Amino acid sequence: MDLVVASGGNEYSLKNDYMRPRLYLNDGKGNFTKAADALGQVKLNASAVKTGDLNNDGHADLIFFGRSVPYQYGAFASSYILINKGNGTFEDKTAQLAPEFKDLGLVTAAELTDMDGDKDLDIVAACEWDGIKLFTNEGGKWKSSMLYSGHGWWSSLMISDLDGDGDPDVLAGNQGLNTRMKASPEKPVRMYYADMDNNGTKEQIVTYYIGDREIPLANKTELEKKLPPVKKKFLKASDFAKADLKDILSFYDLKKAQKMEADQFANLLIYQQAKGQYSASALPSNMQYAPLTAAVNLGKNEWLIGMNKYNSNVQIGRYDADFGGILTTTGKEPKYQHLQGLLLKGAIKKILPIQINGKTQYLVIKNNDSCALLSR
Repeated sequence: MDLVVASGGNEYSLKNDYMRPRLYLNDGKGNFTKAADALGQVKLNASAVKTGDLNNDGHADLIFFGRSVPYQYGAFASSYILINKGNGTFEDKTAQLAPEFKDLGLVTAAELTDMDGDKDLDIVAACEWDGIKLFTNEGGKWKSSMLYSGHGWWSSLMISDLDGDGDPDVLAGNQGLNTRMKASPEKPVRMYYADMDNNGTKEQIVTYYIGDREIPLANKTELEKKLPPVKKKFLKASDFAKADLKDILSFYDLKKAQKMEADQFANLLIYQQAKGQYSASALPSNMQYAPLTAAVNLGKNEWLIGMNKYNSNVQIGRYDADFGGILTTTGKEPKYQHLQGLLLKGAIKKILPIQINGKTQYLVIKNNDSCALLSR
């Protein structure tokens, strides 16, 4: 097997070659050699890489999903489809096969699977501040639709037949409901993205509602570092605390800003009721304590669950209230149990089944921590 590596981060711009994905070819003995320019000139801050034979020619093709644009959080990132030419190089065919991948959005998770049972590969992509998008393969080109239209802060996707009816369903990880910011269609969490003080740089202002007041998430000190006019207007913290967003940013017309919204934060089960028709329901309340970030099938409609995120600012704190458990999706209602002796602490990113001496074990991958190995 060969190795594909994609870069991510906010340190370098998309003009830098560090943002190019790389292909390393295996000589069959475990030695890897970088294949120079095999992937062309694609550059992105990648969130996911998927491989599959997209055009049924017997060669593995690649899809790279863009997480964000470095230095410009709020700008829509592009994703890319690279077709294997069969000679060790790949060609960017995004414009021809999936033109909507240009400026697709802030993709946080993606899967490549057959969603409609026609024996070709479809694409499911979850975007931050957006819904879950389905790209259906129709004759080798991908047609876009919305699998789930609710806007969230999606963190993971797992696709499998969750209810045993033969159709693939979706387990969608979101922010969870254990947060001081509450999101609803009537009172969404928002982000305004614009150059509000005319300094040539766009600012991001995240807001949420307390009662009927829309207020910024940032406190006075944080906000006035971004926007000096705030410091001039509010000399006292008590005055700032009483103001709503329109008062605080009265020097700027918010209607001119790009506006992004999240209207629900629940971790979800999305069942396919019929071909192309989906119905969503929230996972059990004890699965809403933290962001759902990882899941792996244990067989018989049982799923090992990993959760938690640590990448929050100080005033919000870490989302670390879940220690893992087993989700059962048989019966009328899904059930989630925290098992005695099972403690999946930390910011879980992925759970992978691996074979060791003929026995299936589970590798738990965490951010800024060592991996854990579990067995049943």
